[in-house]
Amino acid sequence: MILSTSKLQCLLLALLLTAVANAATPVTLPFGVQPKDYTLRAVFSVKDDALDQYTDKNQEKVAKIAINGSDIYVAGLSYFYPEAYVKGTLASDGTATFPSGQFVGADLFSEVYISSFTLDANNEVVTCDFKLHYNAEADILTYDRADLIFIGETGVANGTEGDLLAYIKGATYTPRSNETTEKAKVEVPADLVTEPYLFTSTYIYFEVDDNNQTQTIQEPWQAPVKVGLHGDDLYIQGLAGNVPDGWCKATKNAKGQYVVPAGQYLGDYDVLGWGAYVYPHYMAAIDRSYNLIDVVFNYNAADGSITSSQTLVMNRKESVYEPYSFYRTVTMKKVVEREATPANPQFTFSGSTSSTGASQYYTADIFVPLVDTEGRPLLSDKLAYQFFCTKDGEDQPVVFPASKYSRLKEDVSELPYGFSDGFDFSSYTIYFESLGLDELKSWSRLGMQTIYRGLGIEHRSDIVWFDLSKFWDADGIEGLIQQSSPVAQTDYDLQGRPVTGNAATSGLVLRRSVNADGTVTVRKFVNRKHK
Repeated sequence: MILSTSKLQCLLLALLLTAVANAATPVTLPFGVQPKDYTLRAVFSVKDDALDQYTDKNQEKVAKIAINGSDIYVAGLSYFYPEAYVKGTLASDGTATFPSGQFVGADLFSEVYISSFTLDANNEVVTCDFKLHYNAEADILTYDRADLIFIGETGVANGTEGDLLAYIKGATYTPRSNETTEKAKVEVPADLVTEPYLFTSTYIYFEVDDNNQTQTIQEPWQAPVKVGLHGDDLYIQGLAGNVPDGWCKATKNAKGQYVVPAGQYLGDYDVLGWGAYVYPHYMAAIDRSYNLIDVVFNYNAADGSITSSQTLVMNRKESVYEPYSFYRTVTMKKVVEREATPANPQFTFSGSTSSTGASQYYTADIFVPLVDTEGRPLLSDKLAYQFFCTKDGEDQPVVFPASKYSRLKEDVSELPYGFSDGFDFSSYTIYFESLGLDELKSWSRLGMQTIYRGLGIEHRSDIVWFDLSKFWDADGIEGLIQQSSPVAQTDYDLQGRPVTGNAATSGLVLRRSVNADGTVTVRKFVNRKHK
């Protein structure tokens, strides 16, 4: 029997209605509970059945949240059913716990559930409750996999890998009432001509002492910037380390100085690259009462140098004092390309364990000077560096293979100044563990050298060596790391405030460690819990 089109449509509709009728019951809001609109920024990894692989999809959309006593209802965690709610319990510390296997919708193909899973001690996939973190003061809800619990959409309740239709890599809910209009960046003239400069200053950040008191720490700072004059305006790009593409604009006053109005917007720092942790950066100077004031630059027309005697602040807000960092004794000098020998680099090599003890990291903390052996500024795009190892009594270059470093497109030995892949390589830390412990243990020392190609002529610094022999004691490097593990450690943000939970994964932090021998060390790093 051949069905007519209308009968076929009716049959399909009946089947669909039957499937929906037999599906589990979706979460609904209690009578009288009104949800609130939030902006959800999330990354979903969605299965492509044709290619049998998952594809990342960034989303920004309106999603609803309702809080009723200790109950919390959240929509938007489903890629296929974004209006569907899941229900959890909100604790006083802001942890929202949700049971796995909550039904969110059904179609002709399958039912869909929000399920969550993790690995047990035997590396077996097991289902479990999942958690989101609610900051009541900021009214922000986040999911960041800090506890290594994964949220996905499955075709059966509490399904695991084989049933996975999509999963969430991260999500942040921001109240729409708190969002401001789009901030205006500095508009750069199309005909602006820029020149390379070297920006140097004293960088100021915070550290917490043994009495839990915040101390101000100072260290030298250098960075390449671009400077351009256009009529009575001076444009500078790169003053904020976290937003190197951001421009500031200064206008000449009656005294011939160039003034940046307090609270000028430079740009946003997107820590993870997909909108979960976005920090706006505003530029100002501060007076002794910590008021935000205009930045005043002095320009020397004879050599093009730019200076300021003020303390500059990179601030979280336009007009309210909430600093990220400070720069004092600011100087910018024009860089002229020349043949030059670069100054020697500096680095230290260390081993550490992850917070769970499951991973070991081997890192070189590096400093590549942007000056030559005579202290003259160098062009950053002509500068590179390279590592060497002594193996079997011979010195040889260290090669980072693309087969072991997933974000590299090809094998790499020489690294350009400031190179970063966002994970294993940055301008201040290089991770070596992907090379393998056996390879590392075959090295008796590690060296680093800078390379400069001014005017197309290559000059190299001395190779600065680090003795690795102390790592290869009777207990091996694993024993050394275990012996040197701190008895207590706390992470702080750059304002000296302790950070815990999901906040500790939001980028640059200070880790204060109290060692077994009573010594205290403080290290600045980008948290890498998820490696």
